[in-house]
Amino acid sequence: MVTSDQFATLWVDANRAVHSSLDKALTGKGGGAVSLENNQVAIDIGPFVAKVKDELVSSGFGPAAKIPEVHTNFVVFASKDVGKVKSYFRLLQIMGTWLPIIAVLVAAAGVFTAVNRRRGLIGAAAGVAVAMLFLGVVLTVFRSFYLDHLPPGASQAAAGSIYDALVRFLRASIRAVGVTALVTAVGAFLIGPSRVAVAIRTACASAIGGLR
Repeated sequence: MVTSDQFATLWVDANRAVHSSLDKALTGKGGGAVSLENNQVAIDIGPFVAKVKDELVSSGFGPAAKIPEVHTNFVVFASKDVGKVKSYFRLLQIMGTWLPIIAVLVAAAGVFTAVNRRRGLIGAAAGVAVAMLFLGVVLTVFRSFYLDHLPPGASQAAAGSIYDALVRFLRASIRAVGVTALVTAVGAFLIGPSRVAVAIRTACASAIGGLR
């Protein structure tokens, strides 16, 4: 059974589904087929046994229906640093949730206290956009640094997938805030009295008029 193509397919599918369960394990919520205990990440092989049981019964082997429910953990990763990883993951979650909110609140306070609020809005939005771009670059550079310093024999593909899974919420927040800030800066500039802004508004009005 272990050497069959069906098992290989099932094993790949199970590992693809590990990310969500591993997230639960790292956040301490538990659940899913993956557990994180005693510095070990393990997969419950119960689903494999159940799959084999169903296929045997479907193939006409009736006695297979009496196979009991089995839950045995197969350790896929063990390290004394699992606890640190859990702490770092929690920190990344907090950063991904609160950093963008704090950045927006600070920018809003700056605009409110500015003498020229439109220019203040442009500066604040541009600053937030640049900060998000810088943070995105830092995450990418750190990913390369992390992969270059893996221990000998470690899988870079697997390590890269784990890193991407851990920072995906932070990256999503960075992109959302960055795009919003950029659009805000452009919009605030275009409603201003500068020659460029007036020329762009006039050109847009003429283009719309021509299309109508």
